[in-house]
Parts: sequence; structure tokens; C-alpha cells
Amino acid sequence: MAHINFYLRNPRKEPESYILIRIQVSNGRYFETLLGEKIDPKYWVTAEQRVSIKHPNHKSINYYLETTRRYFYDQRLDLKAKRQLTKTTMKSVADDYFNRTKTDVFGLFDMIIDEKRNSTLYSPTLSRKYKNVKDKLYEFSPNLSFDDINLDFFYKWTNYLFTEKNLSTNTVNREIKFLKTFLNECTERGYNENTQYKSRKFQIKTKPTLHPFLNFDDLEKLYRFKTKSEHLQNTQTELLKGCYSGLRHSDWNKLTIDNKVRIGDRDYYKVFMQKTQDFVHVPAFDRLGVLISRKSVTRSNQKFNAAAKELCKEAGIDQPFSKPVHKGNKTEIVTKPKYEFVSSHIGRRSFACNSLLKGVPINFIMQVGGWKTENSFRKYVQLSSLDGLEHFDNVF
Repeated sequence: MAHINFYLRNPRKEPESYILIRIQVSNGRYFETLLGEKIDPKYWVTAEQRVSIKHPNHKSINYYLETTRRYFYDQRLDLKAKRQLTKTTMKSVADDYFNRTKTDVFGLFDMIIDEKRNSTLYSPTLSRKYKNVKDKLYEFSPNLSFDDINLDFFYKWTNYLFTEKNLSTNTVNREIKFLKTFLNECTERGYNENTQYKSRKFQIKTKPTLHPFLNFDDLEKLYRFKTKSEHLQNTQTELLKGCYSGLRHSDWNKLTIDNKVRIGDRDYYKVFMQKTQDFVHVPAFDRLGVLISRKSVTRSNQKFNAAAKELCKEAGIDQPFSKPVHKGNKTEIVTKPKYEFVSSHIGRRSFACNSLLKGVPINFIMQVGGWKTENSFRKYVQLSSLDGLEHFDNVF
């Protein structure tokens, strides 16, 4: 069966790779599609095109590979005898074998959402983001098929997101990226043949954003703020931990006494970051130590963000803040009290901005906060036109 082979898709780039079947239809021409099975590349035996006996399910997977190979071998011989062996006819055979349909966009969305939700390889929030895109898409066009996804669809859908859903340009851009990621996966698995979504016109350019940070005066207000509310006390502790450490919301709970280490003559908190899977060392500032000694619970982003706005409002962080909001080709300046724009990300942003204003070199700030590139770090630098101007005193 030399005309039929199995491979792994991107074994060097993915912690678990799909198994791909490749079928020769003529000299130099092949039909290939994904089987829907994923394995860790370390279990794949390339020479034998089989799963290693060290894999716990090697027997069932290898049996599936063998029966699949025999099925396509017989179908290939039959098509060749009829002089009908082409990539198109092999795709039709594959669609029947794998029970694939061209039109069930939302059924495939549900399948991929379940895969993301039940896999330890992905963040729990990823499946929710896919579902969010799917729900909006279903409201817009409940009978959508892959063949409908063209430039006409793109213009109508983006207009719907701007006008009916009142989304900003950058949010619409994220919706489009998630849709294109979904379409790419469906195309690679053999469910979709329509690739008009890959057009350069099938995208929206992002716009510069502006978000507030908590400056030193704000942090002083928050640190000294007294409240009898238990849930606001918890929020106060967690928010300040983020501002004094630069860590993401998902890593605040890792700031503990047990993770405190002494290196040379200085103390640090050694934290293994969930997103980047790397260790960082956060300087053990005195105030950070006080906050860590308090009991607190890191809640979901949604619950935290609502409580953080309430906390900052009561603490008097209510100075006006103006933010440009982009929707398509229109820009509106929205001015609200600063607390209205507070979310969990303000902790990481405040650490970056305040450290810069204190003269800490960018490389060191990135090192503590775990930023990989200067470009990603720069997105957190949201200084206003007045921040840091005191550094110009006595320059000339």
C-alpha cells in the first residue's frame, strides 16, 4: 500500500499533532486529510507509520489506522479502474468515510469547542471565546454554510457587529481572527473547501487603544482605603498584588510565602507563569509582603472586574479619563470616571508604567513581568501626555 501513507501534522510545533493520511492520485499529486486523531509526537514511529507500543491506546489507534488504510486502498483501486481517480473523487470518499458534511458550520463549531474545553492543552477561556463567536454568528445567519462565507458575507457580518452588537474595531478584529482560525481548522480537517476567507480583504486593521493605569497617587489611595465589605477587601488585596507584581490575573494566587526565595542579599517571589510556562522572580517589595500575608481568593475575571470598579469608585479613583473608541471609520471620544475603565489588566499595566516612570530599564521590567518581546510590552505602556514630564526639569 505504498500509495497511502500516514504522517503527523507539524510534529515539531504542536504538543499533540493530528494524524494525516496522504493518498497518491497521480504522479506528484496527492489528496490528504486529517483523521481527527491527535497524539504526542514522541509516541509516533515514523518508519512504521504507527503509534508506539508505549502509548496507552496504541492497539486501538493502530487498528483504526490499518482499517482506514485498507478502506482507502480498496476505494483507490476501484476509482483507478474506472479512470476516476482524482483529488475530488478521493475527497468525496473521505467525506463519506469520516461522515463529514459541507454545510454544518455550527455543528463543527460545537465539536471544536468541546475539544478545546476537554483538552488540557488549552486555556479554559479559549472554548468560551469560540462559543462567543459562534453565538454571534448564529444570531446573524442561523443557516450559514461554508459556501456562504465570502467577501459579501464579510462586509455584512462586520457591519452587523459594528451596528447591532455595538462592538469596537479591535473587538471585531478579534472576532474575525477567531472565525478564520476555526475555518482554517475545518479546511485542514477536510470539512471545508471554500478558502475565500484567506483573502487580504477579509480583515480589519486594529486601531491604537488607550487604557488607564493606576499611578502612585491612586495606589496610595487604594492601599490606605478602609472598607467593611469582605468582598471589597478581597478585591483590594488582589488588585494591589497585581499592581505591585506585574503578574497576570491567572498568576496572582501563586504569590505566597512558600514561593519566597532569597538570592544573594535580596528576597523574591519565584512564580511559574501559567501562560508562558516560565519562571519569573518578582522583587519582594514591603507592601507586596503585607498583601500576601492577608487572606484572599482570586475569583474569575468577570466577577473580579465588576468588584474592582466598585472598589475604585469607593476609594475615590474617579478623575475623568478620556478614551477614543473606534467603530469602523468612526472615532468617538468617551469620557468617564477612571474607575469605569478598571479591570484585572490594569494591575499589569500599572506595574509597567510606574516602573518606567521610576526609571527602571525596559529589559528589567519585561524580565519581572514575563513579557517575551518589546512589542508585546509596549502595548501595556499607556502613559498620558503629562506622565513623566517632571523628568524634563532642568534639562535645558
